[in-house]
Amino acid sequence: MTEKEVRKLGRRDLLEMLLVQARELEDVKRQLSEKTRELEAASTAPRTTSDPAEPETAGSIAEAALQLNGLFELAQAAGQQYVENVRRLSDRQDAICARRDAESMAKSEEMLRATREKCRAMEQETRRRCAALEAEAKQRADDYWQEVSHRLHAFYDSHRELKKLLSIYEG
Repeated sequence: MTEKEVRKLGRRDLLEMLLVQARELEDVKRQLSEKTRELEAASTAPRTTSDPAEPETAGSIAEAALQLNGLFELAQAAGQQYVENVRRLSDRQDAICARRDAESMAKSEEMLRATREKCRAMEQETRRRCAALEAEAKQRADDYWQEVSHRLHAFYDSHRELKKLLSIYEG
């Protein structure tokens, strides 16, 4: 699997691959242990056969043991590389998450600032409109009071004239 393909995998897939490799490593260790025991048993057991192929077998077993050791080292290196890749991908994901979190916080702070600014502007506009409505109401009240006052004076003046006329006729 290429590095590009590994990068596309999710965290869960990477962890599953790590588990599979760990199981394979355990199998290789088990096989190595079995072969080592067999080799030790074969070297300590007395020879009972007179097979002419035995010297070749002994050399093959030693070679197989060396190959298994090499296989074990390769499996160990592959496991370490895989763990390092998972760690590196995890760090990269953490960095991406941290960057997105910072971007979200900055955006939310900007939105909050814009909302507060808009609220201040709306409050100022509302205060201005209230002041205008209050001034208009005062002007209308003053105009109404002047009209009532004018009518009361007119009523009073007309009744004063009427009183004068009546006092002339009565007197």
